[in-house]
Amino acid sequence: MNEKFYRLNRRRFLQLTGGTAALGLLAACAPAAAPTTGGESEGAAPADAAAGDAPTGGTMVWAGHHEISGLSPNDTGPTIQFAVITNIHDPMLNMTENLELEPYLAESYEVSDDGLEYTFHLREGIKFHDGTDFTAADVKYTFEFYSDVETGSTLANNFKGMSSVEAPDDYTIVITMSQPNAAFLVNAATTLIVSSAHHSAVGEEGYRTDPIGTGPFKLVEWVPAEYTLLEA
Repeated sequence: MNEKFYRLNRRRFLQLTGGTAALGLLAACAPAAAPTTGGESEGAAPADAAAGDAPTGGTMVWAGHHEISGLSPNDTGPTIQFAVITNIHDPMLNMTENLELEPYLAESYEVSDDGLEYTFHLREGIKFHDGTDFTAADVKYTFEFYSDVETGSTLANNFKGMSSVEAPDDYTIVITMSQPNAAFLVNAATTLIVSSAHHSAVGEEGYRTDPIGTGPFKLVEWVPAEYTLLEA
């Protein structure tokens, strides 16, 4: 994906939606009716309630005029499609609204002085939506699959200069470069990570309609040209 967008992480998303903790995200695509606005939902707190009394639960309806064509990290399309994909999946590093990189699935990383080796230390205890553990094997698989032009990846150029990806243990990734690439962290380390077990089982085409990530929202139902329903 050539354009760069910042990922709306769960904390920032909840800040923007008034502290909603359990949320269903409905991305509606053309043709779709305009969402109702301006009214309070049933059971909502009074307008003058303190911020700490903000209600939990509820549904957000997000309408767009483009169809969502797929839900893989490899899918490119309109902003609403990107928003859905990035709320299903997480990257190792996240690009903030200030265009700064912050740790996400990786809790820290180091770059060698010559720029030829990147070491990422991954967070433990992260689960995919199917309940399986997120490990370095998933990062290795994701990077190897989407860096290979033979897979039809539109992301392959993001991994320019990468010669190998190794997982010395379950929570460490070591990437070796054949040449320095100053854009590697921005382009490659922000790649959205897929479940290696699930993706390898269903293939890229199957994954486009049945994604499993570690993001704050999981796919509940997708009806092409109508709606995509996610839940927290």
